[in-house]
Amino acid sequence: MMTDGLYHVVFQTAFGSGSGVATLQDGRLRGGDADYSFKGVCTGDSRRIVAEIQVERRKQGRGGLSGKWRAIDIRLEGQPGVKASAMTGALSASPDLPVAAVLTRISD
Repeated sequence: MMTDGLYHVVFQTAFGSGSGVATLQDGRLRGGDADYSFKGVCTGDSRRIVAEIQVERRKQGRGGLSGKWRAIDIRLEGQPGVKASAMTGALSASPDLPVAAVLTRISD
């Protein structure tokens, strides 16, 4: 399982990439950047983690991470690391479009 704290998050999709910050506390993930907000849950153990994240575009403009959707659900899976966790998954509205994310712990 990932340790509670503040994380730098980097997302990559076919539509583009982005980064922001997120807090993880008791399995709840909350965060965002200037264009997006996201919230979700992170579960797992020392070998595997699963994140179910709801991403919402807060500003008009190019599609960026979510393409044509204003809001999108993402499911990610990966292995927890000591300082960073790499995860992969897909957009729920378009399962054939892969998503990658790296969460790097930056503070308690």
